[in-house]
Formats: sequence, structure tokens, C-alpha cells
Amino acid sequence: MLIDKEFLAKPDDLLIFVHIPKCAGMSMFNTMVRAYGEDHILAPYSDEDLRDYENSKKEATNLAPYRALLAHLPYGEHEHFRRRGVYVTLVRDPVDRFLSLYAWIKNHPEHWLYSMVENRDLAAFWRNYRQHYPYEKLGEQCYYICRDGRFEVARDYIDSKYLLAAPIGEFGRFVRLLSGVLNFRLKRYRIANRSSGKPKISSLERKLIEDLKTVYSEDFRLFKYISDQFGEICRKFRCL
Repeated sequence: MLIDKEFLAKPDDLLIFVHIPKCAGMSMFNTMVRAYGEDHILAPYSDEDLRDYENSKKEATNLAPYRALLAHLPYGEHEHFRRRGVYVTLVRDPVDRFLSLYAWIKNHPEHWLYSMVENRDLAAFWRNYRQHYPYEKLGEQCYYICRDGRFEVARDYIDSKYLLAAPIGEFGRFVRLLSGVLNFRLKRYRIANRSSGKPKISSLERKLIEDLKTVYSEDFRLFKYISDQFGEICRKFRCL
């Protein structure tokens, strides 16, 4: 990670939050709105907003007013803004993330995968879910980091291209570190949009947990690496 006590923010830096689904995106959105103002935040999540964003990218001047970008888009969006992109992201324990996804879909009938969870338990949903994604591409968190599902590639990107990355359980310290180096001050922050009805990991069958760990092995390696590296950074900065 590129963060250190000598890091100097530039006035025209674009903060880019690579929002891995179910990794504190709403919390980060609320944080950036309070830091920069909603008019300076670009968050293309709906199909219509994504179409507008794609059209805006044809002319860099259309993107000039924005100071932060948050989206389910992998690394590389800075190329359209013609200025330095300061990349940050949050990651999550892959099993916990999958449970949160399941609960989110179950609570949102409009979701495109709702038919999979409506009359299925978690294990049945997992079996069907895997059919929609090629097995070798299920390093999903790695893919968002670097457009590649392999841990080794994602690790190199984290080390050389990202200002900061953290596990979502460290959201508070993550925000404090960012506010210190990017020159905005936040008096408070909070985790938003928690999925209600999320199953507990302790309730899962061992076979399902083992299967999840096998399929998401690259993401598990990523989660551990970022957790360890973030801990080291906090010790260097003497974060509370």
C-alpha cells in the first residue's frame, strides 16, 4: 500500500473507491458525501447511471467536477479522468461476504437472483449460484482489485497501485487514516446497510464451509494479506 506519513495529496486527486459488492459501499458513500459534498461524488450503480457514466467518459471535461468515484467497477477508471486516481478499497472474509449476499438477495425481491433464494436454503442457493459463475473466476474480490482472479496479481496491485485497503471490520480506522492524508476531517462515521437475517457462520454445515473456502481460496489469501498489512500500517501510524 502506498500510504505513509510522507504521502502528499494533490488538489485535483480523484479518490476512487473500488466497491467490491457487500463490502461497506453504502458506509463509504456516506463518508465521502460528508467529506466532499454529494455534488462532487460520482456513484453510478443503477443501469441508467452506468449508461450516463459511460457516455460522460467520452469527454474528460464531463468528469471534471467530481472528486470521488464509488462503483462496482474494477481497477482502471482513473484513465478516463486524466488525473491521478487515488485508489482505496475494503475487503471481507469470503464466507461472511457470501452470507451477507444471500441475506441481501432474500430481502430484495427485485434482485435478479431472487428466484434462487425464494424457496431454497443457503446450501441449495450456493449450488445454483456457482452455475452462474465459472469456477476459475470466483476469486471475485481479487478480480475487482486488479481485473484478475489470482491472489498474486491482486497482491501486487495492492502493494503498488492502492493508497489503502482494509478489512471492513476496520472501517473506523480506515476512515481515520484516509481523512488524515486526504485532508478532510470527519467527526463521526458509521457502518450502514447491514443485511438483516444473515445466517451465522456457526450455523453452516462443515461441508458447505469447506466448499466455500475451496472456491474462494484466492479471496481468502487476499483477505488475510490485506488484514495483516493494514495492521502493520496502523501500528506505524499509531492508530487507535
